[in-house]
Amino acid sequence: MTCPTAPNIIFCMSDQVRADFTKGMGFALNTMPFLDSLAAQGTRFRRAYTTAPACVPARTSLLTGRWPSTHRIRQNSNAGTTLVSRGDDLVDVLRGAGYWSVDTRL
Repeated sequence: MTCPTAPNIIFCMSDQVRADFTKGMGFALNTMPFLDSLAAQGTRFRRAYTTAPACVPARTSLLTGRWPSTHRIRQNSNAGTTLVSRGDDLVDVLRGAGYWSVDTRL
């Protein structure tokens, strides 16, 4: 069931960028005007925290809603580590609400 009035959701994830490294957050230079434009039209989370300092466990936590101790991804190179899935992840929840996704990885 698709809801025509549901807002679009864009997840923009970048690595090794300080939270205050955009003009919209007070940085003197206009380093990321497109990101500032997206934030001005949407929601900017000013008090967000990460579950892990490395990108793979942090992104896995975002998608699963679980802490690294639960999904067992604790570093960027997890050779031989199996993702422990308990329940629906974010993609499943959004799909159940009528959303579909497009993979736009560069």
